[in-house]
Amino acid sequence: MATATANHTQHHRMRRPRGIGMVMFVAMIPAIFMVAALAIDFSRILTGHKALVQLANEAAQSGAMAYQTGTTNPRLNASKARTYATETFTASKNIVGTLGSAQIVSVTPTNTQVTVTVRGSVKDLLFLDIFTRYMGLGGSGYSGGDYTMTVSRSAGVCLAQSSNQRCTRPDVR
Repeated sequence: MATATANHTQHHRMRRPRGIGMVMFVAMIPAIFMVAALAIDFSRILTGHKALVQLANEAAQSGAMAYQTGTTNPRLNASKARTYATETFTASKNIVGTLGSAQIVSVTPTNTQVTVTVRGSVKDLLFLDIFTRYMGLGGSGYSGGDYTMTVSRSAGVCLAQSSNQRCTRPDVR
């Protein structure tokens, strides 16, 4: 009988107070919701950044195709490079739905490369807005529901040409 009482006493000491599991569950729900909501907003920011990088790359590569022909050492035609980059960016930016807005900041051609700088923003980051407004936190590039970012990409002029004046670089067709 003494053994049964000792086992019952040890078992009783190991049990948690009744209802503690429910309290922990209720306390964890807002934290889990906040982490999930912020993950959604941050994934939208990362997707928007990737789209902005793609737009800048396409515009730079298009601008790099504006080389002057008829010379032994191809050089960029600066005005054509700006035009090609701007036209490509304008045509492509409407395809990308992640960005709320996107614009070219600058197109800088040199003799052998074009650098394109673009700025875009991801709109309506509701959860990040709530988190930063009520928790007193903020980050660079973030303002009232929108996250703005700037990206620069460069592309070089095609230096390997075939006889028909087309670029033979494997990454440009």
